[in-house]
Amino acid sequence: MVLIKEESFEIDIGKELIMNLSDYFSHIDLSSLSTEERRKLINSLKKYHDYFYDSINNHARKQQTKSEAKKTEKKMHDYSELMNRVKEKCWRNVIEGKSSTGKEISVLSGAASTDAKLEAIGCGLIKLGGHGITEGGLSSSSGFYKMLESILPQGASDKEINEQLMIMLHTTVAMLEKCNISEKEIKDALTDTVRAVADIKNKYSDIIDDEELAKNVQDECAAWILDNIKTGADYDNCRSKVIKNIGPESWERMKGTSQTFLINAEVLYEQLKYYSDFDYSVICMTASKALEVEISKRYFSGYMEYLREEGIEPLPSGVLNKWSRPIDEKEFMLGRVTDITGYAVREGSAVLLPKYVSDSEVFLDYADKRLLHESSRGKCKGIIKKHIVMIDNVREKYRNPAAHKSKMSIAEAKGCLDYLIDVERALGVIIEDCNW
Repeated sequence: MVLIKEESFEIDIGKELIMNLSDYFSHIDLSSLSTEERRKLINSLKKYHDYFYDSINNHARKQQTKSEAKKTEKKMHDYSELMNRVKEKCWRNVIEGKSSTGKEISVLSGAASTDAKLEAIGCGLIKLGGHGITEGGLSSSSGFYKMLESILPQGASDKEINEQLMIMLHTTVAMLEKCNISEKEIKDALTDTVRAVADIKNKYSDIIDDEELAKNVQDECAAWILDNIKTGADYDNCRSKVIKNIGPESWERMKGTSQTFLINAEVLYEQLKYYSDFDYSVICMTASKALEVEISKRYFSGYMEYLREEGIEPLPSGVLNKWSRPIDEKEFMLGRVTDITGYAVREGSAVLLPKYVSDSEVFLDYADKRLLHESSRGKCKGIIKKHIVMIDNVREKYRNPAAHKSKMSIAEAKGCLDYLIDVERALGVIIEDCNW
């Protein structure tokens, strides 16, 4: 899919396009465009409009009689009135009579219902750039007329040329009307999301234990997002991005819920990054929930299955609650990996705690026999320590701070995504190290 580039315009118009532009528009389907693409498209279409509008006026004034010029001016006045409405709707994003229900997070590309596809204005059909274009837009002194005259029938009249300009202007206006996005509606929905997260934080603010506080806030925030986000072009784009960065093989090994949490975190980042007055902690809470689901699967559920099948009694203390009963999967917290493996992070390195030495050997047997690719206990120990450091980084740098009342910056939220998914790929690395 080819986008019209805002910074460099080139007019590449063939006879077939000029004579049948309206037909092309009937095939357009914008539903597959992300909001980022919509915003760029709206800006480009505005420049199209300004160019064709000026071209028609200038061409009419120079070539037509005074009487014809007056008629053209009236047409232009009508178009100008229409564009004032379109401007409000499209690039000023003031939509009258619409408001967000606050019940769903609006995936940005879904803020306007459309039936378009960029193929009608990309892929060589219309590409703007380089012919008399200034940084501020298209200039009317370009070689457009000469190109237009060269592709129309020999001896085409000024009226015919102007009619083609009118077709293109009309088409541009129609595309702008279909392309609208409501920034107000989007921001209202996001404001409701951030407000819901703040309420969740307040709900658990009296909890003293930092791990318990983070667990409760994380789980409830992630559940709220899961219930309120919608799919659409932005969602699909973020899904493709996550799969690429996390790795297709690792993606296939993940649970469906954790896949959704990762996509939701990326969608939230794409939505919120345009605004400077939000608390971005919900991004980290959602992403860290995905990590917890996958760590629980490998470091707790798989381990419990191994202990049962091997008939190991008594159970290691790391899988027991304060009443000496096995913990439930829902009770699992990222901080529990220290109790289970015996390793804690001290000054950036994983060290074995003396009180967990015997329990650590049991887990190492499990890691050697089932969990990890490596067959030697020494290498397995090294991988476990690496995982512990990665998990601790997410807890201490991102998730636990995000669970508190203070706001999290967009840079911190992006750092969480980079560490887990996009750059360091901590989650992908952990999954790749495991057999399943």
